[in-house]
Amino acid sequence: MQVVGEIAISDRQINKLTTAIGEELAADREARTRHYVEQPLPRQATVAEVPPDLAAVFCDGGRLRTCQPDQGRGIHRPHWRETKNAAFHRLESRSFDADPQPDLPDCFRNQADFVHPLEYVYTAAKAIHPDAAARWRQYLDWVTACWQGRVHNVIAQLEGWQSQLGPLPEGAKIPHNDPRKIVQATARYLANNRSRMDYPRYRRSGLPVTSSLAESLVKQVGKRVKGTEKFWNDGPCGEAILQVRAAVIAADDRLQRWIRSRPVSPFSPRCRRILQANSA
Repeated sequence: MQVVGEIAISDRQINKLTTAIGEELAADREARTRHYVEQPLPRQATVAEVPPDLAAVFCDGGRLRTCQPDQGRGIHRPHWRETKNAAFHRLESRSFDADPQPDLPDCFRNQADFVHPLEYVYTAAKAIHPDAAARWRQYLDWVTACWQGRVHNVIAQLEGWQSQLGPLPEGAKIPHNDPRKIVQATARYLANNRSRMDYPRYRRSGLPVTSSLAESLVKQVGKRVKGTEKFWNDGPCGEAILQVRAAVIAADDRLQRWIRSRPVSPFSPRCRRILQANSA
């Protein structure tokens, strides 16, 4: 502001303005949601001007650090909180009679590239096999089975490894790198999500099969709000910064439109110009 606009403004004032606008955006969101829910039935559906081939909503959780407000200078009672992130995407799509990509893509054979559930599968293979070549062969076998919709085979093999490794002792504190704990966690993850891992059907229907867009969204939000040196006050302040960040990275101009049209004091010069224009 000082360099570009020759406007002197303090960090505290910027923080206050950002919080105020973020709180307004949150209140507007709640009001629009309440209006939609409370409108009489049947509700009028919104018709897209250009209907997309495929509309998808990707959701994932992120993290930010918050602290207790109104405690004086400094950071008081710092702790992590989870953020809820969602993005709406317009996608191009077409369906197929057969699976258009039954073979595991080369990108998932790259030892430097992992995504869910690849991370779980590789971690389990690493816990079972001390030899690097053996663990990589195991990973490729399991991840190919998942890709081809045979996740039940992977679960069965993991359960077999659980029997070989032995049960976890009850009540004992288990190290996070204990192979028994890792294999159990992987088997549980795959079992809980097997109904959502029918990747051949998704590909035949022209649907997305990875969480990459959701992961990217979390990183875009976290780039501004997450960091060991960043703390947001619990309550409205944390929600406000998330609203502003979401508006900044959105593909529309919602933040600019809101700032141009947001309610202001009747003594503001902008408000007086609006009143004069309306009276004319």
